[in-house]
Amino acid sequence: MVGAFPIYITCNRGSQEGNLVNPIFTWYQSLLPTGLLKMAFQSSSASPAAFFPITFLPTNEKLSRANFPSWRAQVLSALRGSQLAMFIHPGAEAPSPFLPREKGQEDSKEPPKPNPEFEEWVAKDQMVLNYLFSNMSKEILGQVNSEVTAAGVGGH
Repeated sequence: MVGAFPIYITCNRGSQEGNLVNPIFTWYQSLLPTGLLKMAFQSSSASPAAFFPITFLPTNEKLSRANFPSWRAQVLSALRGSQLAMFIHPGAEAPSPFLPREKGQEDSKEPPKPNPEFEEWVAKDQMVLNYLFSNMSKEILGQVNSEVTAAGVGGH
């Protein structure tokens, strides 16, 4: 099967605890990129809990001049489902790259401390930007490929 990948299930029961098994899965196996689906069976419950990292499936069609409403619906659904729709809002702003200095240390010679929320925000924003770019036709991409944030593309 072209594009197929192994899906690993972590067993938490008996002597198999922590062992990875590679069962045979069905058609959806070829639709998801490597590492997207990881299912863990809890010892207290027979039902699996799925873990999906922030990732997106492609839209049915790349954005063109003729399909904006259906493309937008698919993109918004994916972004809202991943709780990332805020990144395409024109008013989206990154947090400060540095943590504020503590009171009384405003004049300190010590370099400012990096803000971990800033790095996380940039990483998520760039993931959303990449998702938008990868779901655009060459014609549309040529009009927005100079944007450096998802909000810049969302504002077009």
